Amino acid sequence: MFQKLTATLSARTTARTLAVVTAALVAALVTVQILDAPWSLVRLERLAGTRAIPDMELHYSVRGVYDILGALGAVGRRFYLTRVLGGFDVVFPSLAALWGGMAMTLVVRRLKAGGAMMTGALHWLPLLPFAAGAFDYLENAALATLVMTFPSPHPYIAVLAGSLTTLKQIGYLGTVVLLVAGMGAVLLHRRSAACRVSGTGRRCA
Repeated sequence: MFQKLTATLSARTTARTLAVVTAALVAALVTVQILDAPWSLVRLERLAGTRAIPDMELHYSVRGVYDILGALGAVGRRFYLTRVLGGFDVVFPSLAALWGGMAMTLVVRRLKAGGAMMTGALHWLPLLPFAAGAFDYLENAALATLVMTFPSPHPYIAVLAGSLTTLKQIGYLGTVVLLVAGMGAVLLHRRSAACRVSGTGRRCA
């Protein structure tokens, strides 16, 4: 299955398709963070007086997640459940995973073309954002359970949700870090190739 996913990514990924997915991802982030869209945190803040939601944390304790949900109030929790978890977050993890996978595929392709070492390990890097997306969906399911059963305590589900949130954030942040590092490696290789003096084997300092 993983081999098929990486093969599909490799076959479908071009600079043009990545640009389209990037535009869609940026538009999604703008609607949830800046615009007063039906699923946005701007509207949540207007309704509940806060835009703090567990998804945006790096980690939270059992008490922490119940404090956040309690601060939202009944109206905020309903909005969070139906508009964020049941709306925006149905699409966003797949979109983010697709963007990360395509971006990583292009970087890996250029690293391999430049003669990068450890090509076997590089082959699997595009799967990292998909792992993050999977953790995102599992986190959403756990948080939806907590919201629907609030204020009844479910500490094991809360601990699971906190762990999934941390794994999701590590996956997404790790994707960005690896992309920046990979693009830096590509640029260094291009500079080295451009500085190579033809016929002498010497390189620019």
